[in-house]
Amino acid sequence: MTSLYCRRGFTLVELLVVMLLTAILASVAIPAMGRFVRDIRHSTEHNRFLASLDLARRAAVTSGRPSVMCKTQGRRACTSRGDWGGGWMIFIDRDRDGLCTDADDNGRCDDDSGRIVRVGAPSPLTIKGNGPVRSRVIYAPSGRSLGYMGTFSICDTGGAATQTGLVLIMTGRVRSVGADDPSNVSCPAG
Repeated sequence: MTSLYCRRGFTLVELLVVMLLTAILASVAIPAMGRFVRDIRHSTEHNRFLASLDLARRAAVTSGRPSVMCKTQGRRACTSRGDWGGGWMIFIDRDRDGLCTDADDNGRCDDDSGRIVRVGAPSPLTIKGNGPVRSRVIYAPSGRSLGYMGTFSICDTGGAATQTGLVLIMTGRVRSVGADDPSNVSCPAG
């Protein structure tokens, strides 16, 4: 009668080799995954800001009144402090002053009853506007951004710096630019 020897489990050497290979693969994959997550976050914020500019333009066209997208700190009033990363609001500007405060939080500007279309949550990134778009963008009922043209730099300086931009032209259209065009994107070195 022959007895069959059945080997179960792993030897210590085999286990150490598998652990070593796992550690090597993890050391390669984890930094790449971090960059991937940062790139996805940056792309999401870039597209969210672009969609807000588009919504502000459409609000002006559909309402037949000027609309404004202004930066906020605290989400209830337009401000000139900080950057666009602190949040923004889009509203119908009935009295054409480019300002809105909603102290009573009823979804309307207190001074002219203009409807607040959307309030954008703060961004984890830095979003800076240059020139006339430093604090606000005003769209005419035609959809044009008369006098409000410039570039928004969207910067993520955590880890490896990622930067993109949005260029607003007088017709109200917006185009995306990448970091490969330094004349349009101005981010601090990360």
